Amino acid sequence: MKRLYRLILVSSLFFSLHLYAELPIPELQDRVMDSTNTLTIEQKNQLADKLKSLESEKGSQLAILIIPTTDGESIEQFSLRVVEKWKLGRKKINDGILILVAKNDRKMRIEVGYGLEGALPDAICKRIISEQMRPNFKAGKFYEGIDSATESVIKAINGEALPTPVSESKTDPHSLRDTLSEIALIGFLVVIFGSSFTSGFSYNGFGQWMVSGIFALIGAIIEMGLLASRNFSIGLLLIIGLISFILILLIIIWWINRSGRSSSWGSSSS
Repeated sequence: MKRLYRLILVSSLFFSLHLYAELPIPELQDRVMDSTNTLTIEQKNQLADKLKSLESEKGSQLAILIIPTTDGESIEQFSLRVVEKWKLGRKKINDGILILVAKNDRKMRIEVGYGLEGALPDAICKRIISEQMRPNFKAGKFYEGIDSATESVIKAINGEALPTPVSESKTDPHSLRDTLSEIALIGFLVVIFGSSFTSGFSYNGFGQWMVSGIFALIGAIIEMGLLASRNFSIGLLLIIGLISFILILLIIIWWINRSGRSSSWGSSSS
């Protein structure tokens, strides 16, 4: 009985030590991670460009990880730990993919988020591994095998209907300041030209308001076009466009009336 108890205790201790000694997951620093120096810098850049284009066009995130070994852990379990830590894919869509290669173990895995399981079921992933990756790896052509698998995965994703990727542009204080400066400059120029044109060719109140409104509308449209080129939302475009239209209109009218009063005072004193 004591021997059985010792055996159970030793087995539990060994199992606990094994869990404690799990191979750590590397930090995600690039779309292509290679800790074995199997790929050249140029090859990694070529693969990364393809993955970047995929993410821009379809929104799906595909990452490649090459490691020497999983240190006894099944490649399936290790790949799950990688995708859990790296958080590949969009949250609600779960369209992340991982191509994992344990070079010394001679094991490969394509881990697919459930949002892409229709485009990349297990059968297709196993076929990509057996028909494209494994033969090239046996011939020492690691880049060719990974590149071919990447192309096949991208082709399958491109055939899948996915939500359009949304550009997540971070607010840059310098870019925002430059945009506001350009908007102010556009508004100033429109006021100058609009007030000059309106005061010279329109002498009654209705005509001034109508011509001023045309210039204000032109200025607002130009400013909205500028904001659209900087990826501002449609709602913000409409709000800024409306505010610009009202401000430009009122400033032009104020400028004309001010100029008219100055001319009247000047003529009466002569």
